Amino acid sequence: MSTPRFTDHSTPQSCPERENAEAGRSGRIALYRYLDTNGNPLYIGITSHPEDRQKAHARAPWAQEAASLTTEWYDTDAEASAAETLAIRTERPIYNDAENFDRVPSTPTTWPSLAKAGPRKAAKLVELIRAEIDEGNWPTGHKIPAPRELAAAVEIGLGATNHAIQLLRQQRYVYRYKSFGYFVCERDRPAS
Repeated sequence: MSTPRFTDHSTPQSCPERENAEAGRSGRIALYRYLDTNGNPLYIGITSHPEDRQKAHARAPWAQEAASLTTEWYDTDAEASAAETLAIRTERPIYNDAENFDRVPSTPTTWPSLAKAGPRKAAKLVELIRAEIDEGNWPTGHKIPAPRELAAAVEIGLGATNHAIQLLRQQRYVYRYKSFGYFVCERDRPAS
């Protein structure tokens, strides 16, 4: 298939070449979308050099499906990043895996500190996470907080947190989706 057409939704002026302090990128930042023939999003990303990204994406396995490419320009990396995350979460492009997952509502701020739980830190964290899942607060298929977030929430080390996650995997409460994190397994709910 041919290279997708490039539709630029920015103002007609050229991008100013000024330093972007947040990410060290030069000039404005483009939010781009690859769309299929029906206008469905295939991939969404950000870059300060759309032409270079277009060349790199030409080798992607999904490039054959792309019929068009659109861009929106932002003045800062922070604005572009926020727009990218929102676009991926709301538009659900087929080939963006990293941000294309529902997450559990939040890392509980009401969990107690487990700093003084001694050798039972991992077991106590397992109990807290199982309670969130069993009570339906953390729905099936949702991504759970990263181990570092969980460790910080209960004031324990990463080793104990990783051990807790391994126990939860053995108990079939969570599963790992390689490179993307841990997700809540489907559970048999007791009849009400």
